[in-house]
Amino acid sequence: MGLTAMSVVAFALVLISAPYSSYGQQGGRVYRLGILRPTAPLSADDEDRISVALRALGYVERENLFIERRYAEGKIERLPELAHDLVRARVDVIVAVGAAAVRTAKDATTTIPIIMWGLFDPVAEGFVASLARPGANVTGALIAADGTLAAKRLELLRESVPRAPRMAALFDNASLRAQAAETQRAAKSLGITLTITEVQGGDYESAFASMAAARPSALFVAGSTFFFRDRKRIIELAAKHRLPAI
Repeated sequence: MGLTAMSVVAFALVLISAPYSSYGQQGGRVYRLGILRPTAPLSADDEDRISVALRALGYVERENLFIERRYAEGKIERLPELAHDLVRARVDVIVAVGAAAVRTAKDATTTIPIIMWGLFDPVAEGFVASLARPGANVTGALIAADGTLAAKRLELLRESVPRAPRMAALFDNASLRAQAAETQRAAKSLGITLTITEVQGGDYESAFASMAAARPSALFVAGSTFFFRDRKRIIELAAKHRLPAI
């Protein structure tokens, strides 16, 4: 999560405190914030930065704010259990990181507000009716749902490797649904032939072996919570296969 996600945490706190502030009740109110994350716990440095930022917003953990942290540590099958655990803890709001976490949180509750973080296209994922009018209990932040980010990243990759008419693209299940079509359209507009490979069950070696068979000149890595977690392994394999990557 870290500093880049603090705006989401702040939005969550504003969302749950707003109904009380107009009645002068905020001072005595204790809030309970849930965090649902498919990967490992935050680092100590990230936790410290979040604590400092929360204090700046007037929230002190274990005084007027309790944070219920639930981390699946890469085991997606645990997310439903963790989401229901947050519901049982009666949190005021859930910050769900990534598509898998948002999906399980949405399945677990229709009443607790869910702040999504790190999604590319929540409309395509079926989480919201539209960006202007999300509806239901899901709202929050997204990343370039219109495909402009994919186009820019591909453009930068082509500038770095100008003689690269064929590129490989690495996706996981969630990013494949949300980003693949827009990425392909962006590639076509740039005259790039893009071969998409989906990582199955964290088997990066097989995915890279499959990509290598097509002899691509460069690699586009889709935005993904799991790819961020496994970035060191992806970088190592890209270097092994001599693939410039973005």
